[in-house]
Amino acid sequence: MNVIPESHSLLRAVTDILEKIDPQAPQTILDRIQNARALFIAGAGRTGYIARAFAMRLMHLGFLVHIVGETTSPAPTEKDLLIAFSGSGETLSTCEVEARALARDVPTLAITANPDSRLAQEAHHSVVLPVGPNDFPLGTLFEACLYVFLDSCVLSFQRVLTVSEQDMSKRHA
Repeated sequence: MNVIPESHSLLRAVTDILEKIDPQAPQTILDRIQNARALFIAGAGRTGYIARAFAMRLMHLGFLVHIVGETTSPAPTEKDLLIAFSGSGETLSTCEVEARALARDVPTLAITANPDSRLAQEAHHSVVLPVGPNDFPLGTLFEACLYVFLDSCVLSFQRVLTVSEQDMSKRHA
């Protein structure tokens, strides 16, 4: 079985979406992150796994990061930032985490494909990955775009913050 045609199709679609993202989005994310005491990351399913990978890289860059729902995660405060991820922007568990954060006056940043969603509309800031209807199953295209976008952000943050790979390696388990 040859998966190269599907790979090319997915990579072309990811590239097309990434080119449509607001070019200021990475700076928006970095500005919010740098203004926070600690970062709280929330997401469910495959999107949640990608959010966790981003959290790991943020930790490697030197930020204090917590995964919402982990037993060792403290309660966020108004000095922190919740970054909530959902392709649909309607994932109940992620929206509930955002609602609880907002009730505590915690700044929020939503990353979603749906600018009209509950998650995006209620967040203080949002970044939209404009993934519309497509031929890929379930949330595959959003998830692929999210992974590439977030890792690209990390590379840019590393350069802007002048964090060397050696610095990052010291924080790697």
